[in-house]
Amino acid sequence: DPDDPDDAWPVSRGMAMDGAGPNHRVQRFSTYARATDLDGRVLLARIATGYPSAGRWHLPGGGTDVGEAPAEALLREVTEETGQRGRVGRLLSVSHRHNPVARGWEGYPINWHTIRVVYELSVDEPTEPRVTEAAGGSTVEAAWMRPSEVDRQTLTDLAAAVL
Repeated sequence: DPDDPDDAWPVSRGMAMDGAGPNHRVQRFSTYARATDLDGRVLLARIATGYPSAGRWHLPGGGTDVGEAPAEALLREVTEETGQRGRVGRLLSVSHRHNPVARGWEGYPINWHTIRVVYELSVDEPTEPRVTEAAGGSTVEAAWMRPSEVDRQTLTDLAAAVL
């Protein structure tokens, strides 16, 4: 699904590959936040050009590093993508997507599987969101939005389902 940012990310965090070249398999474990502040606003991250679902608003988060616990990865990713710090709450959902014919960045087919977990994240002292990850990252912008503002945005499938 080209509208899902987890369908064909460049090989990086949270991914295991069984080889290179045509028809290889990739598995990604990623963690995302339904982040809210005390005023009921929701924190979202806009996907950068060159990534699946570019321009859509998504839940902050991303792939885990090898050996990194999901909650630790979530806190790191939220900080990188939005500059916010929060408290991880309850697990909201676990889902997966499998696309056996995804197209990789190099142009060859990938048997792509991603596992996605979503947690509540409470941000008690929100600040102005800012993207702090290195240049060339998957996030171009972050913003706090009221629920009525979120309803007017173009969201990824995962963000729409969770929100």
